[in-house]
Amino acid sequence: MMPHFNKKKSVLKTAMRAIPLFIFILSVSKMFAQVSEFALAENRNVLFPNTNLEFPKKHKRLVYKTNFDTLQLPFFDDFFQKNVYPDSNLWLDKWVYVNGHFALEPPTYGVATFDFFDEKGKPYKQLGSSGLYGADTLTSNFINLKDSFSKKYTPADSIVLSFFVQAKGLGFKRTAPDKLVLQVKDSSGNWANAWENSTLEGGPFQYVAIPIQAPSYLHKHFQFRFINFTPAWGNANQWHVDYILLDKNRTTRNIGFEDYAIQSMPTSLLKDYFSMPYSHFLSGENLLNDSTWFYVSNLSKVVRQFQVRHADSAIGLQLSKTNFNQNVTNCAAQSNSLRRFPMYDIGSFSEEMLTIQRRIEMQEDGIQNENRNNDILRVQQKFRNYFAYDDGSAEASFGFNDLSTGLGKIAVQFEMHRPDTLRGFSIFFNQELKDLSTAQIALAVWTKLDEGQENLLWERSQITPTYTDSINGYHYYDLDTFLSLPKGKFFIGWTQTDNFNLHVGFDKNGGNRYHKVLENQKIWSNIFGNWEKVNGLYGSPMIRAFVGSPYQPNASKIDRLKTDFSIFPNPSSDKIYFERTLVHIKLYDHTGRLVFSQKDRSNQITISKLSTGIYHLFAENLSNKGIYKKIIKL
Repeated sequence: MMPHFNKKKSVLKTAMRAIPLFIFILSVSKMFAQVSEFALAENRNVLFPNTNLEFPKKHKRLVYKTNFDTLQLPFFDDFFQKNVYPDSNLWLDKWVYVNGHFALEPPTYGVATFDFFDEKGKPYKQLGSSGLYGADTLTSNFINLKDSFSKKYTPADSIVLSFFVQAKGLGFKRTAPDKLVLQVKDSSGNWANAWENSTLEGGPFQYVAIPIQAPSYLHKHFQFRFINFTPAWGNANQWHVDYILLDKNRTTRNIGFEDYAIQSMPTSLLKDYFSMPYSHFLSGENLLNDSTWFYVSNLSKVVRQFQVRHADSAIGLQLSKTNFNQNVTNCAAQSNSLRRFPMYDIGSFSEEMLTIQRRIEMQEDGIQNENRNNDILRVQQKFRNYFAYDDGSAEASFGFNDLSTGLGKIAVQFEMHRPDTLRGFSIFFNQELKDLSTAQIALAVWTKLDEGQENLLWERSQITPTYTDSINGYHYYDLDTFLSLPKGKFFIGWTQTDNFNLHVGFDKNGGNRYHKVLENQKIWSNIFGNWEKVNGLYGSPMIRAFVGSPYQPNASKIDRLKTDFSIFPNPSSDKIYFERTLVHIKLYDHTGRLVFSQKDRSNQITISKLSTGIYHLFAENLSNKGIYKKIIKL
């Protein structure tokens, strides 16, 4: 068994006109090595063949706004944010996936990832379709390159657009004639190819700098956009873009930036899990990491001395805090360095679901950076009613790549640290080369897999994989009968009798252990009648086990919310209407799993696709008052 990998349209509608420029590409040290320089001929017109290319309808919808504000220089984005969509103040669309998981050693934490999935994680076209397609597009807002304080820009102002780019990262190796293209728009509204690449394969981030010199591009509504062209192969052939800067008084050869940044998330406080029930944490032994660590990057041309600190708290109580002078080290020019914090006592709280607020921060030898936005990162360590090895992001898929025997079983090992009830589990089915939504498998729970023996506790046959309409969206499976399990191991997995590659998400960060991923010893397979551990897999299957009593919202939280709010009909099998318009609407099932989320204003929701049962609605009215209601789905 081998892991197989996975994850978002646009062809030029009018002829592209070349622009006079040259490209400078540089790769240095760990992050950004080898120098090459070449020029696009002045009259070169780079075009993609019209055969098998499609111009998508997506550009006519799902833009952030219709009245655009023209931006002034400098234009800068390093995607150092928590939102999975691009900043709507800078970008007009939201097709790329902004994340801190897919790239390897980016300039700063967070990149824009280009693949074959749209903003909801759905393929742009049926997977396996032949041809080359425009997939993810990232289009800038209008940028004023005409004048500044009534003084017109000229080529002498030396306006340069630069960015860092990486192919593959933690994703699967490039397997197709895909390309990443950068286009710029002239004063007549025509898009021209300014840069393209189809040869990058893994390796560090590379630096690209493009001078904007032609007068036809020095206009008030200048724009640029990135597009990746790729076959319909799902979560593969990925490109990652970071640290985009458009500004004047620059040169293409000057790669140094007077900036430094946090480069990765801090690792999980837990040794094996990214999340687990807090009561099991209190009952278990040796579950904490020996330390937590993360990386910082130095984008300048000189050695810097960095200081870092952290502060972790829960329910308003400080759990751990360090000072800058306790953690000091040098970082080489245009490179990165590892920083560690010692582990601390998480404590003993009475909360069923505990969230630890974590904050890491850096500075240079007592001096704070001018760009402070990428020097402070806030993350959460969540204890919830499920066991999760993964961090919620699938960089790959795993499953059988050949099942000529006709029967195969795969299971993931979990452990109860005290007796508890297994209520269900969730699986993220990753979309890859083929649509397997009609393929049939059997889901199962075992309590013993050893030396060819197994103890099958629960099984449901004729299950078809469910692809959710969201990025990295799990599908939850309720057990017909809740299982009371003793302290000890149990296993969740599937059986298949046909030879197909089922694509279950695989977190290659290993539960956010980004820089210390060990071989996974908790994956089992049975192909020839005997169960045995799978070797050679580094990462975590995206299967989560839910335990405990049925979900009930925190009573103190409900006390602060408005409950005398009319909704009708309730119970309902289809639509539910509200007496007034609501925003930020969320529905949770009895396990505490979020099953519906909507930010836009609405006076109704549709629940026809939900399973029968009780759900908890949380929302806000237009006065920002919290709303809570219990909903019954027939």
